[in-house]
Formats: sequence, C-alpha cells, structure tokens
Amino acid sequence: MYNGKIMVYSVFMDQEEEKIRFEQFVHAYAFGTPVKEALRNAGYKSVSVVFGMSLLKLPEAQAILDEDRDWIRDKLSCSIDSIAQQLDRDREFAYAMENPAAAVSASMNKARLLGFMETDKNMPKKITIVWEDDDDEPS
Repeated sequence: MYNGKIMVYSVFMDQEEEKIRFEQFVHAYAFGTPVKEALRNAGYKSVSVVFGMSLLKLPEAQAILDEDRDWIRDKLSCSIDSIAQQLDRDREFAYAMENPAAAVSASMNKARLLGFMETDKNMPKKITIVWEDDDDEPS
C-alpha cells in the first residue's frame, strides 16, 4: 500500500513537471523564441521543429498563445499611445517656448513612431540651408 502511494505521487509530480515544461515552452515561443530553442530551454529532450509544432497545435497551447498575444498587443498599444501623447505634449511645449525646430522634430518622430515615415539609411542626418543675399549678385 505504501509503495502504491509513492508511485501515485511520483506520477503526479511527473505530470506537474510536464505541465510546467509545456507552459514554459509555449510562453517562450509566444514571446519570439524559435521552436528548437524554446524546447531546449524548457527542458525537452526532443528539440525537433515537428515535435514543437505538434505541441503548439494542442488546444492548451493555443489558449496560452492567445493569452500571451493579447498581453503583448495591450502592452505595445499602451506604449505607442503613451509615447505619441508625450510627443504631442513636447510639440505643444516647443511651440510655447517659440522653438519651431523642436516642434517639427516632435511631429516627425511621432510620424515615424506611427509608421507614416520610413527611416532611410541613405537620408542625410543633417540638412543645412544657406540663404544668400540677393544684393551681392552683380547686375
């Protein structure tokens, strides 16, 4: 009888450890870790993509993935919204301080943040405009 209780407890611990390993794998995958690396980090002996994808197809994995994706979506939208609001405040402050260059910079950064402008590596970092006086030109 005593031996049977130990065996039942051992099976329960194996199931609990497997559940923890499974959840670690799915969470790691949801946050961008490649399948093989996520399996390895969770402690699985088999680190094949086929095995990992079969685990990810399980309803339990889909529920965890949905939950993690919702969390990521909420965090990203809050971050982008708060940064955009801060840039709006910075632009208003720049206008109040009569600093149009800072206001334009805040507007441009907000446009980049929201994806309206692509950052081009070939674009010059600084553009200098020099105005010449028309009086210096010969007639």
